[in-house]
Amino acid sequence: MLDHGLNVTINSDDPAYMNSKYLTEVLVEAQVRSSLTSAELVRIQRNAFDAAWISPAERRPYLDRLDAFAKAWGVTA
Repeated sequence: MLDHGLNVTINSDDPAYMNSKYLTEVLVEAQVRSSLTSAELVRIQRNAFDAAWISPAERRPYLDRLDAFAKAWGVTA
């Protein structure tokens, strides 16, 4: 789906469906099961912020933190 440009996000908003896992656990499981790269995981998280119902001004700090995190870990999108 990512390769086709879809705005993929991974969420944990339904704990009963996700076996009460937190988002970090869900992301790790998705990475392992789907062989997602670090860059793909960053893209997925960027997609989530882009899809959030928040203003661009509210979104910017989150994206800046995501970019800083990715850069610190040597991940390029």
